[in-house]
Amino acid sequence: MPWWRDRRHRSYEQLVEDRNADELEGTLTLGPDPDEYLDRIKEYDQAGYTHVYFHQVGPDQAGFLTFAQNELLPKL
Repeated sequence: MPWWRDRRHRSYEQLVEDRNADELEGTLTLGPDPDEYLDRIKEYDQAGYTHVYFHQVGPDQAGFLTFAQNELLPKL
């Protein structure tokens, strides 16, 4: 089972406290490149998913919403 699916953790902080950022590679789409998000969305679309959910876990909610509004969502 991947570490991020282990339900024994009670919080996100507990889940990631002993993790290295490199362990997230390939499991999450991160960063300012909208094309990376679009590529992942295409994978889900091809698999038959009908909804996607974007979640900003960092403190800059306004920055994420600006990115989504101006760069990501217009390309969908």
